[in-house]
Amino acid sequence: MVPQPAQPVTPAQPVPAAPPAEPVTPFVYEVVEPTTPSTTAVDYLLGAFAVVGTVAAVAIVLGLIFAGTLIAVRRARGTALTGAGSATTRLGLDARLGPASAEADASDSAPGGTAGGQEPAP
Repeated sequence: MVPQPAQPVTPAQPVPAAPPAEPVTPFVYEVVEPTTPSTTAVDYLLGAFAVVGTVAAVAIVLGLIFAGTLIAVRRARGTALTGAGSATTRLGLDARLGPASAEADASDSAPGGTAGGQEPAP
């Protein structure tokens, strides 16, 4: 192998000089947060009442919805709301008291009285 003769070197293009650097002036941003309004006791109480009122309103609405659903289910099953034919225990709080019952109730609540309105035999 015979070495190849080196090719003549041509002068490189001159690199243009960089333009003179301008002084860098930084941008300064000052972030100013808006002031918060002062909170007073009245604001605190109004907020508390608003939360309580909202919870109460939601509870009332949900109670009405659930009660309506239960009534609709009961009517769909065919059971009357009066309790006739129902296997549940009724307290009978809507029963009217007669005169004999009223006297028995009065003696039950009297001091020394016994259930049934009669005194035990000595």
